[in-house]
Amino acid sequence: MGKSSTISDAEWALAKRRARVLAELVSNKECSHAIINRACATLRVSRAMMFRLLARYREDQRTSALLPKTPGRKRGSSGLGKEREEIISAQIRKFYLTREKRPVAALHREIAADCAKHRLRIPAYGSVVRRLQAFDRRTLVAKREGPQQARQKFRTLHASPAITKPLQLVQIDHTLVDVIVVDELERKTIGRPWLTLAIDVATRAVLGFHLSLADPNSTSVALTLSMSIGTVSMLGVRAHCCHHLIGFESGTRNAIRCLRRSTYPSTDRPPPTSKRSHVDLAKR
Repeated sequence: MGKSSTISDAEWALAKRRARVLAELVSNKECSHAIINRACATLRVSRAMMFRLLARYREDQRTSALLPKTPGRKRGSSGLGKEREEIISAQIRKFYLTREKRPVAALHREIAADCAKHRLRIPAYGSVVRRLQAFDRRTLVAKREGPQQARQKFRTLHASPAITKPLQLVQIDHTLVDVIVVDELERKTIGRPWLTLAIDVATRAVLGFHLSLADPNSTSVALTLSMSIGTVSMLGVRAHCCHHLIGFESGTRNAIRCLRRSTYPSTDRPPPTSKRSHVDLAKR
């Protein structure tokens, strides 16, 4: 018991004395006014307090249930009142949970203006912060940053497959090259090319790549796979059994559907996309 170390000897002695007196009252079938008054005099409490102690003892007959309660507001209870709590909750949902990502200080000003309009005492800044901290984190992120960010931050992550052999897992991902392509004659900007890489996770070897100015699509994945199989074939490994598991970046689900008829990528779960891919690490 973490709380037992904070109980003083005097408080424990008082609880034992209360338990002894209340046990006699409970065992007595007829509790007359005289018996109740005598118990009140023994414990030096009022009749109302005696009945409250008696109710606590009947609910829980442990001595610790009769310890003196700490004065003040209970932990977790609100001291702002129902009206101010409703104003804070409404302003959080209407003003703070938006994609504009307004700061807490602006939220407090809106709450203060709303309370002043209803002639209520303005809650402290810390009270607003504590209400935000108690708010559902997933809902907060979804409203301020978008549903996709909320899914990435709060989804359940599964363990990555154990990679022990070369070519057991080949990871395919796309990344923008840090190069700007310009027109040969007028030097006008055309854009940054996309690089699609296929990397063997065990050896970190690049098995295939495709460079294009077009956005990543099923063709870039297919060409990268074709080069990868050719590379593995040159190394003397049978092409039809080289890829035990192909892990695609989350944005290439359409590519997976397009390639099922020809390459049959594994349907096993790839590593979580919240981790940095080996293509990103190779780029660095």
